[in-house]
Amino acid sequence: MKQKKKKIIYKEDDGRTLYPMNGVYAQQEHKKEESLDVNKKEKKAMRRALFQIMLPRLICVLIGFGICFLILYFWLK
Repeated sequence: MKQKKKKIIYKEDDGRTLYPMNGVYAQQEHKKEESLDVNKKEKKAMRRALFQIMLPRLICVLIGFGICFLILYFWLK
């Protein structure tokens, strides 16, 4: 039969926690307290503003990939 391993108890370990591990729960409680009352027009305006901000960034990333593709295409040709 397989022998069970003995649990090692370190003398330095006194059971205290140096950093509280409840950060996830604190964030969830914070989200519950903070609620926004937004109607359909405001949601549509928020989405439109998001696209106006993110569209130039997306275009820059696509142009960057295109330039890299062209450099590799001509280099390896």
